[in-house]
Amino acid sequence: MRLAVDYPYWLLALGLAPLLVLAARRSLSGLDRWRSRVALLLRLLVLTAVVLALAGARFDRESKAVNVAYLLDQSESIPAETRERMRRLVIDNIDQRRHADTGDRAAVVVFGRKAVVEYPPVDYTPALARIESSVDATATDVADAVRVADRILPRDAARRVVLVSDGNENLGAAAREAAAAAEGGLSIDVIAAPVDSSADIAVESVYAPTVASRDQPFDVRVVLANRSPSSQAAGKLRVVRRAGATEEVISESPVTLPPGKRVFTIRQEPDSADFYTYEARFVPNNPRADAHARNNVAAGFVDVRGPGRVLLIEDHSHQGEFDRLVEGLRREGLEVIVEPSNATFASLAELQRFDTVLLANLPRTSDDAGSLFATLTDPQVEMLVRNTEQMGCGLVMIGGGRALGAGGWADTALEKAMPVDFRIKNLKVMPTGALALVIDKSGSMDGEKMVLARAAAHEAIRVLGPRDYVSIVAFDDGVSSVVPIARVGDGQQARRRVQQLAASGGTNLLPGMEAARRELRKATDASARHMIVLTDGQTPPEGIEQLAARLKRDDKTTVTAVAVGPDADGRLLDAIAKRGGGKFYSVRNPRAVPRIFMREAMRVAMPVVKPLSPPRSPQRVFEHEILSGVSGGFPAISGFVQTTVKESSLVDVLLRSPEPKLAANATVLATWNYGLGKTAVFATDAGHDWANSWTGWEHYDRFFAQLVRWSMRPTGGEDDYLLTTEESGDVTRVIVDAIGDDSREAELDLATGYASGPGGESVPFTLRQTAPGRVVGEFATGAPGVYFLTVTPRVGGPTLRAGVAVSRSAEYEDKEVNVPLLTRLAEYAPPRGDAGRLVGGEAPLPFVTAAGDEAARELDPFRRDMPPVVHSQEAWPLMVLLASVLFVGDVAWRRLRINPFGFLGALRSRLRRTQVEATAPTLERLHSRKQAVREGYAAQRASDGEAPTGASPVAELKQPSGASKPRPPAQPSPSIARDKAPDEEAGYTSRLLAAKRAATKQSNDDDKKNRS
Repeated sequence: MRLAVDYPYWLLALGLAPLLVLAARRSLSGLDRWRSRVALLLRLLVLTAVVLALAGARFDRESKAVNVAYLLDQSESIPAETRERMRRLVIDNIDQRRHADTGDRAAVVVFGRKAVVEYPPVDYTPALARIESSVDATATDVADAVRVADRILPRDAARRVVLVSDGNENLGAAAREAAAAAEGGLSIDVIAAPVDSSADIAVESVYAPTVASRDQPFDVRVVLANRSPSSQAAGKLRVVRRAGATEEVISESPVTLPPGKRVFTIRQEPDSADFYTYEARFVPNNPRADAHARNNVAAGFVDVRGPGRVLLIEDHSHQGEFDRLVEGLRREGLEVIVEPSNATFASLAELQRFDTVLLANLPRTSDDAGSLFATLTDPQVEMLVRNTEQMGCGLVMIGGGRALGAGGWADTALEKAMPVDFRIKNLKVMPTGALALVIDKSGSMDGEKMVLARAAAHEAIRVLGPRDYVSIVAFDDGVSSVVPIARVGDGQQARRRVQQLAASGGTNLLPGMEAARRELRKATDASARHMIVLTDGQTPPEGIEQLAARLKRDDKTTVTAVAVGPDADGRLLDAIAKRGGGKFYSVRNPRAVPRIFMREAMRVAMPVVKPLSPPRSPQRVFEHEILSGVSGGFPAISGFVQTTVKESSLVDVLLRSPEPKLAANATVLATWNYGLGKTAVFATDAGHDWANSWTGWEHYDRFFAQLVRWSMRPTGGEDDYLLTTEESGDVTRVIVDAIGDDSREAELDLATGYASGPGGESVPFTLRQTAPGRVVGEFATGAPGVYFLTVTPRVGGPTLRAGVAVSRSAEYEDKEVNVPLLTRLAEYAPPRGDAGRLVGGEAPLPFVTAAGDEAARELDPFRRDMPPVVHSQEAWPLMVLLASVLFVGDVAWRRLRINPFGFLGALRSRLRRTQVEATAPTLERLHSRKQAVREGYAAQRASDGEAPTGASPVAELKQPSGASKPRPPAQPSPSIARDKAPDEEAGYTSRLLAAKRAATKQSNDDDKKNRS
């Protein structure tokens, strides 16, 4: 480790040190010599620390280690055996070449479509028994592998990657990524890996015109490729034409393929307009002669134009209600396909056949609980909406007692696409209903049944309007009011209470129904009352049927019963439903319960249906092309489903009922544009019930045909544009060319497009003008499957459609190692380092020849041909801290009288005090003994008749034996003694003051000597 600086010119400031010394001689003259020298040293250290901080001081540590990442290509173009040999090569190379004493580290990255870190950088040989990471092998992205390695390799040492690949990238830009990584200090070694050279047959493409007219012949061309260098391949070529769910084999014949490509042509002349898919499949006679079966299928698409195709979906439990409408549309030249709701489309591809879709009095759920799951599912509804918004298809809802809000479509994606809301939002005209749910919560309901019961309650609450009433009563042996009767509002409070339901106890239904009856009676302003009873077990039957009859007769409350599972008392529950005027459901699968509750809750929501008695004729509000040629008034209707017109300027209300008076809730026919498509709502039926007088109306066929034609995909002008697609790796380019019309060329900058993938996801893409009359866009097609495209060249223009089938991997296309790319990658050199090394370029390939294997083993990625990496740590913060501490120390040293050796004196005093404390008991005993001797001596003198003297008994003891005792001095008179005492006291005080003055004078003299 060494100290270095970033800004060395700041070191010139150290030249100020002599000036600091000169200045210190004057400012420190008041201190003694050694104190002034210490103060000067502190100031010089402060100056040095400040200068080093300004110069950007740092500590540099040089690393001799090398960090290496091995990048292993796991794509399908690399044979499985070669991938295994790659793994063994990496383990051996790390074990033999890594220098443990210098801290070398190794990492392993595997890659295909994406790169994954198999082993992070470690300072030991990884235990790589097998590749654990899962990668998508259908593509090769070398650039992503280099990017990941560059990110995970620590930068505290020299860095290198070893790329083991055939170089056949079909994603990313490896050369650009490698150049950037090399600039950052990354060296690249390359080991070329062989590709799979097995014989392979592929269906490369199916070419067909994007658009054709009915009865216009066109050719479908199938391109087959035999990628074997010498041998022929025999098999069968099968071509299928699909239109929706209909599939027809148009060609099936044996073929023999020599090496190379061969084109097969099939003549087609469809007799009906449709969106056709042509799929070609090759089946080899010998499967072993075909290395990859996944590239044996390809598809093409043709949009055959005609007068227009219409899909009418009707309730499967009420089929035939719209036969009159279907006949009238067909008489007007429209091709109408009728499908029941339980056997309709299952994919977005099937909807491409049609120009508009009619939902005829279609409820969200069916009448038959057994057919509950055959109605339109949420994914199907989303496909309908996407087909309109992004694909330009029309969507029309025709009313009836099971449609719109009365059919449970409120708060759905379908409602968002319509020009009206399915709830009545004006409280003045909105009637209210009351719903009571009586739910069994006995112990047998525990588990899935209780979970679904709670979900069913949620569905029922969701269907109700905010001013409707709801009550939920749970029963076992007793009764509990889960949700007391109250208006639904936003439903949040009721939903929270429902979550408290828990199973326990036995089963007794009668108290639960009585409690629900009391709750419903509190909803005095409800125009409709309904009770739903759910149980899965046996209950005492006494009084239950009679209560159901009284509910219907006295309270005008209908009762529906739901029996869950085989243990429920079906006979009793059926009788309850019959006596209560409701419906009985016997459910074997508890998953049907939520939909049943939702449908039954619609009995309360049915006030959205507005009966008209006597029947009234709709009034024309707005002139529109739908009403073109329809003269005079309209036949009367006896009812319709009330809605609320959306607050949008795009909504056109064409027909309105005279009742109710509020126009927003009296709409009979409304339209608007939704995305690329058009939607409409006809709030009454088409002649089966409320509008039966319409069936004999002279304009019946024309009115509905014009409504349907208005909603269809825009037609006309398709021949003015050419739409083509090009596949490139994981991206498909969409090219739209305007043909011949300069005005249209100028408008192409408004082109918009959507792509719908095999998973149903929809992706918008932007088309940008690249030349006069040409716009180009692109979207990702990574996953295999069918992609549908719609492009609108200009606002109000036709909708161009196309399809792209992604069925094969680009990995099957290349049969040779991409030596130029691998060579280019190895030539990139880091700054002040050597270029990488290539093994297997012009020399024999590793994993195939012994010479190539030996060259790969000899490669040393841990070689020291790159400059060592210097790891720096900033030191200027430490210098700033040091300067601050030294500055405070300098001030303290000059201003405070600090004795650096004072601690020794303090230590000595402490030791002496300890000794004194230790001898204190001995001195105390000595004093006691001396006092006793004095007292004994005084007593003896008193007994001898001698006056006491001031002589010390000790002094007497010190006299030699035989010596005469001194006579005591004469005692002065009391008066003389009193006069003499003050003089003695004054003499002592004088001596004390004199000694103090002498000590002070001596101290001052010492200070003067020190200063001099």
